[in-house]
Amino acid sequence: MKNFIVKSAVFCAVILSFFVLRAAEVPSKFKEFESVTVQAKDFKRISAFAKLGLESVDDPDAAGGKAIALKKHPKGKDLHSAKDFKFGVYCETTKKTLASRIIPKSALPQDEKYHFYRIGKITASKSMTVFAHNSWAMQQKFTRFGSSADARENILEVYLSIKFTGSAYVKNSAKENGVFIDRIVFVKSAMPTRKAADSPLPEELQGREIVELCATDFTHVKKYASKGLKIVNDPESCCGKAMTLGSGASHKAAFQIGVYSNKSKKRLAFKPFTAGNAAKDEKYHLISVGKVTLEADVMVWAHRSWLMQQRLNRFVAADPVKNSGELFVSVKLTGPAYVQGSSSADAVYIDRIIFAR
Repeated sequence: MKNFIVKSAVFCAVILSFFVLRAAEVPSKFKEFESVTVQAKDFKRISAFAKLGLESVDDPDAAGGKAIALKKHPKGKDLHSAKDFKFGVYCETTKKTLASRIIPKSALPQDEKYHFYRIGKITASKSMTVFAHNSWAMQQKFTRFGSSADARENILEVYLSIKFTGSAYVKNSAKENGVFIDRIVFVKSAMPTRKAADSPLPEELQGREIVELCATDFTHVKKYASKGLKIVNDPESCCGKAMTLGSGASHKAAFQIGVYSNKSKKRLAFKPFTAGNAAKDEKYHLISVGKVTLEADVMVWAHRSWLMQQRLNRFVAADPVKNSGELFVSVKLTGPAYVQGSSSADAVYIDRIIFAR
């Protein structure tokens, strides 16, 4: 796992909004939290998509020795010419995609081995389909999740173990073009006893119980998109993405972060920045907003305009004792408004929110 932690920083600079993890380096969360792994030997309804080229194959590289594969279409259609590869999770009940990722071919591993790809974090439904390939020919339906009365138990991270072969995906390969899936993994990522983040934690947080949100899971950006708030790719971010507020807002006033309760209409924590405590290196720093006691309908806000917001409902535990802790926000400030002599554009970036008990 040490190799994974070191390599994760490199991957963040290369991968857009998904994680590619070497099959031999299973993410620690698979072991630390309750997870369900479904192997290809247990996949159902493969024959239903045989007309699209889907088949079950023996594969010595695969976990359990089996994989589902797309190699040749029965009618000769090209299955491998698309520039990108798409996969995701679809809710059969609401008819909406819960999470999806697109991988440019240029970002694919070139070793023709299985790798884990993170689809993303979802709130599971009672009827959902995990799909892959632009044709959706590779898919499996699941009805075993999304029924818990505790909403946090329905929050899952989903991973696919995929292998790409052939010259359509790997330069100068002599193998047959093919896409293979041998595992789907569901991880209960919102459990309140989380002890490790996707990226290394600062020393002061080591050993503490934490819950976190990364920019890939932020949900309130569209509300203020007209004011310039957006999610952007950022290789310096822990997850390759960040919420940013740039030229659409004024940066003349000192930067601020706080925690506010929409229920009690009270400020629970507040952190003003001054010339003395604002970082001058235009890099991410984990800032303690202060000690807070979480309650329903609480949000963290940033910038004097309050345009940067994220609700913290996922952090609220059923046990009131676990709602007391310290809130941290990972912030990067750029531009002359914050850093004297900077040639960068004035902007604020937030890539991570952590609640530590």
